[in-house]
Amino acid sequence: MTGFTRRECHHETGHYSWELRTVNHRFLEMSFRLPEGFREIEPELRDKVKKILSRGKFECNLHFSPAESAHPEVVLHRGLLKQLLIVHSEVSALLPNTAPVDPISLMRWPGVLAIGEISLGKVKSYLLQSFDKTLTNLVQERQREGSATQDMIMQRLNSMQQHVKQVEAMLPQLIQQQRNKLMARIEQFHMEIEPARIEQEVVLLAQRADVAEEVDRLTTHIAEMQSALTTGGVLGRRLDFLLQEMQREANTLGSKSTDMQMTHIAVELKVLIEQIREQIQNVE
Repeated sequence: MTGFTRRECHHETGHYSWELRTVNHRFLEMSFRLPEGFREIEPELRDKVKKILSRGKFECNLHFSPAESAHPEVVLHRGLLKQLLIVHSEVSALLPNTAPVDPISLMRWPGVLAIGEISLGKVKSYLLQSFDKTLTNLVQERQREGSATQDMIMQRLNSMQQHVKQVEAMLPQLIQQQRNKLMARIEQFHMEIEPARIEQEVVLLAQRADVAEEVDRLTTHIAEMQSALTTGGVLGRRLDFLLQEMQREANTLGSKSTDMQMTHIAVELKVLIEQIREQIQNVE
């Protein structure tokens, strides 16, 4: 969702500059800062953005400098100027030795002077076309950023896949490991237990440590995320959901672990999941 672009536009009425910026956000939130006289085109600009973007915080700034040939009229806001003079008189009465009124400072006060509006009809079509081009550039910038993000996520998914395969290869050894641990304890305490009871205990321990379902679900979720990234489209929320499911399986894998290697793999999976989470927060 991250992107920034700027476009300079020259017209007979003056110089226009579009600045478009997007950052990550759960929904599509738009804000526009347009010069006085151009705000009526904001609804049309919003419609154009909605057709292109579905998530992200979108900011649009339009800067305008009138052309010298346009001879814009300088308008004096007399009412605001009178109010400023009244306030100055009141302040002077309260504070001795107040400096006299500086006309230049008053003219710099926001709103005292304004440049006469350019007729929007002369430039509306041109502005909408230039906005379309600027929006296209923004989308291209986001796509370049998205391509780099996709590569980073894919690398981490491949690493997760390798870790899951290691766990899968360890599954046949779990029962034998549980048997060996149980027999070692029996010998340590010099206990005499019937073989059938030993086998029963081994089966119970193996069931508690069985992570085959977690491995299968992790494999499925990884494949789904890889497929989604390859297919493209609007998939930020879907990736977030898949990542939550991966986190759940990795936690279960760690809690069931009876082997140091499997515990280490579970930790590595959680680290990779967090790294992916940081990336998909910015994916539309």
